[in-house]
Amino acid sequence: MRRIAAAASLVLAVALAGCAPAHDPALVREGAQRVFDGIVAELSALDAAAARTVVVSEPAEQPCGEGGAGTQTALVATATMPVAADEGAVEAAADAAVAGLDPDVWDEIGPSAGSTGQRAWASQDGVVVTVTATDPLVVAAVFTPCRS
Repeated sequence: MRRIAAAASLVLAVALAGCAPAHDPALVREGAQRVFDGIVAELSALDAAAARTVVVSEPAEQPCGEGGAGTQTALVATATMPVAADEGAVEAAADAAVAGLDPDVWDEIGPSAGSTGQRAWASQDGVVVTVTATDPLVVAAVFTPCRS
């Protein structure tokens, strides 16, 4: 009974303070990596006639936030489609890449400004997934939240 009361007190204190428990950055990064690995697996599972190669880039740290004061990790995979692939095949590959995103976890958001053929999703943890279909490439990226 005391544990329940203590837990209820903690929840009430957090609610009254107007803040939520912070997400553990290490767990968020691990989750982002799992999502990325799933996207790479989906792209790699495409028939060789649909995706000739899938290249996974090294994780890259890049500036973010106000004045570039923070950093985030970008995980990027590029699938090269056959030259003869039509727009429908490229779109189908892009759809396959993100088919595993749980709609209860991922909210579709607007693409970055000036992006053609890009779709994007964000999780409550601040992880962002983008997939861009530009003939003959499908570029999938997962970005960790900006950290200072």
